[in-house]
Amino acid sequence: MTLQALVASALAGGTGIFAFGGAMAVTGSWPISLPIAVAIAAGAGALCWWRPPVPLDPRASSRSLAIVSGLATIAALGLLARLCVFIVDPTQVGCAIGNTRGLGLAVTHSCLSAYVVAGEAVDTTPNVYDDALYSLPNATPGARRRPRTLGLFLIDVYEYPPPVPAPAPPPAARS
Repeated sequence: MTLQALVASALAGGTGIFAFGGAMAVTGSWPISLPIAVAIAAGAGALCWWRPPVPLDPRASSRSLAIVSGLATIAALGLLARLCVFIVDPTQVGCAIGNTRGLGLAVTHSCLSAYVVAGEAVDTTPNVYDDALYSLPNATPGARRRPRTLGLFLIDVYEYPPPVPAPAPPPAARS
């Protein structure tokens, strides 16, 4: 296989993975998204084959560097494909970068969940910091918070945005 074919294959593979994720976001269907991604990947591969994005000179690197970079490309595409499965279907936690989602983080934790809820509520709710947006009511005051859910994720409390600047004092009070 020539260097040009390897580069075209790698770029087609990466493009196909991204195209699959995008098609899944639009269609929500694996059977529809897969042929779309394959067609886009084939088009990208053909384009890279006929018109490489950069001129390729096989003498530009040693054989060992070409082998190592080829193996690294295969590993990167594999990890990207694995992560794409998790992005498309969050229940596939085994395909996340780490199946624990970080030290001490539960599978149901998502730091961005509060921002999603706040973003949806900002036009209709005067106070996006109101705990009622993020927590279920508790029968016992002072009891542990019961978070609402967003799909399979527990919603965090919105408490980390940048502070709102204080309004300027009225002109009469500036003396």
